[in-house]
Amino acid sequence: MRLFCAAALGGLIFWLGSGSALATDPLFIGRWSLDPAGCRGAGSTAQTTPLVVGERSVEWYRSSCAVKKSYRIGDGLYLQAECFSGGKARVMPIGLQLHGSKLRVTWNQTLAGEMQRCR
Repeated sequence: MRLFCAAALGGLIFWLGSGSALATDPLFIGRWSLDPAGCRGAGSTAQTTPLVVGERSVEWYRSSCAVKKSYRIGDGLYLQAECFSGGKARVMPIGLQLHGSKLRVTWNQTLAGEMQRCR
């Protein structure tokens, strides 16, 4: 029994320290856009570029981000992500808050707006 408990504890410690942060649950995963035109293509502006939320990544207008930490509070998901844009990397906060069928997005502490889910 002690051997089993030690193995289970060791596995838990490995999992917690693995750095593999899950960004979200199915409520947030998917493609979102400020403008319906963003749902039809890649977009060339922040208004028409879709936000793509995956389990461990977030992509939006000229940025590709790897989620390092995440936590849920109520209807919000808050991420600390390492984002690459223009050949530079930086760690920044991303906030995703559900408001009915809309997703309010805060990108690097700036309100980006409310997005709709792409179908």
